[in-house]
Amino acid sequence: MSNASLNKVYLRNLVGEYLSRDGRNWTFTLDQTKAHVFDYEADNVAEQLELAKRDSGVIWVAVQIDQNAEAETCDACGRKTRFTDILFDDTRYLCPNCRKSKAAPATKADS
Repeated sequence: MSNASLNKVYLRNLVGEYLSRDGRNWTFTLDQTKAHVFDYEADNVAEQLELAKRDSGVIWVAVQIDQNAEAETCDACGRKTRFTDILFDDTRYLCPNCRKSKAAPATKADS
């Protein structure tokens, strides 16, 4: 797979832990749902990985995120949303836009 085909990625170390952000600090976790999502091009991931390897001897691997597997469907509007951005309100899944709307339309399941 060429670097140009990568879009959203996680960074993983050789132990299999994902780079995550805990407030202002960076840490590693085995929990993929807590992994920080990087934009391969905008965050200059290839360059950053090379710098880490050259300057510190640290080897990290960019892992492409499968956009279809990582998405949930908003029950109010039907929009596909990253699983990390969707909220389950005890009855349905809501995207950030519908969550902000106090009058998110009810679905057939709500009737």
